[in-house]
Amino acid sequence: MYQQERNQKIKQICICALLFLVSMNFYAKFFYLAFVLIFLVLLFQGDFEITAGSIPFLLFSLLTAVYNAGRILDLLRCFTYIGFYWVGYNCIINVSNVSTMQQMFEKKEKRSYNYLFVIACGVFAHFLLNCISNVGADLGRNTNDIWTGEMMAATGQSALACIMLGLSVAMFIVPINKHLRIISVLIIFAIFAYNLTLAGRTILFMFVIVYAIGFLYFIKQEKNSFKKLKPLLILLSIILLCLIVFYLNIGGIKDYILNSNLFDLSELRSCKSYSCE
Repeated sequence: MYQQERNQKIKQICICALLFLVSMNFYAKFFYLAFVLIFLVLLFQGDFEITAGSIPFLLFSLLTAVYNAGRILDLLRCFTYIGFYWVGYNCIINVSNVSTMQQMFEKKEKRSYNYLFVIACGVFAHFLLNCISNVGADLGRNTNDIWTGEMMAATGQSALACIMLGLSVAMFIVPINKHLRIISVLIIFAIFAYNLTLAGRTILFMFVIVYAIGFLYFIKQEKNSFKKLKPLLILLSIILLCLIVFYLNIGGIKDYILNSNLFDLSELRSCKSYSCE
């Protein structure tokens, strides 16, 4: 029993490690790593299942294959969609060493969260590496991708942070411990800091919407009146602190923000709205 549990943990570590590399598009080898991951799951899972739920993904893969008919490699890439569905389904649905339905549900839920966290970390690692590699570069909104060296649209860059932004908001509102809340704040600040260069409005709107939904869910579930308001009070305190730092121009933060792409774009759009010169 112990050996079986140990082997299962090793398999999960291997899958998570490879999933992380796939998510961060390591060295721009997304499709190669994806097929290695699919093969790994096929190898590890003794009772691999294919369900009716995979039919839409299979049809989509077939349609894209017909559209991209040409090289063998291009055709194979079209089937990563169905492959990932099979990987996700079988990695989560096949759990062992459980005696009750409740234990099985809890194990599946925990595994789902683990995979989501790994994917978020992988994509966010790509986002951070792009941020670091473009420090000091005068490229405007569309910065270079670290793996390909090619220019990547600002919207595409911002998309890399979306999953982690959602998880960070969740960790901020309902943290397991105070350390996670601090980490979530640092992650959100990092996303917003790079967004000054990317000048993305979508990620700002997304933060507001996700926080509002998360907060409403939290106050509905929480019984204690003070705890209901705690996430909002902490957020308002952080906003107030940021405004003070901005107003006093501590560390030149005010000058940096006013000269950022985000502020320039907002100013340009405002100017166009009022038809100013």
